[in-house]
Amino acid sequence: PILTALMKRMTLYLGHDSGITHLAAASSRDLPVIALFGPTDPVVWAPPRAGVHILKNGGTLDDLAVADVFKTATSLLEVRPR
Repeated sequence: PILTALMKRMTLYLGHDSGITHLAAASSRDLPVIALFGPTDPVVWAPPRAGVHILKNGGTLDDLAVADVFKTATSLLEVRPR
């Protein structure tokens, strides 16, 4: 119940390849989701929904640049109606 309540208030979800990321993508809202991938293959494991933005660079999450994650998040927040 707590996670559901939190997701109802979110304007953006940012998380790694996990069950919670899949729940955010499956929410009934059109919630933008940023899924960070390390060694797992997003072609196989990413949530299958438009509006899920996959970020992967190299073999680990450490290979992702914070600037790239920030740029993706801010671009998604800029296009959201308030």
